[in-house]
Amino acid sequence: MKKGVKLALLLKKGVARLPAACEKELSRLGVEITTVGAKSVSARMSKEDFEAVFGAKVERVVAKAPGRFDKGAPSGYRFDGELDVPGGVSRSVDRIDVVPPAIRLK
Repeated sequence: MKKGVKLALLLKKGVARLPAACEKELSRLGVEITTVGAKSVSARMSKEDFEAVFGAKVERVVAKAPGRFDKGAPSGYRFDGELDVPGGVSRSVDRIDVVPPAIRLK
């Protein structure tokens, strides 16, 4: 999956790395892990899987052309609100956020 809803998962305090069982559960939910850091995980999932898992709608953001003070922004998704961490990963994951498209500065 190249496109999709980009996610940032914050690991709970004391969790040194994402447990294999948690990775498996995320995969079952349709989450594709893209990068694993020391305390966070970057991931993505399809819009349809996101809406089914979290019971919430994401807003599609269209690409923005370069402007006077920036170089524009790619398309993506935005979600304003808090997401409930699914039970199968809540022992390791403290928070899940949708990552909005970046604004490219000049």
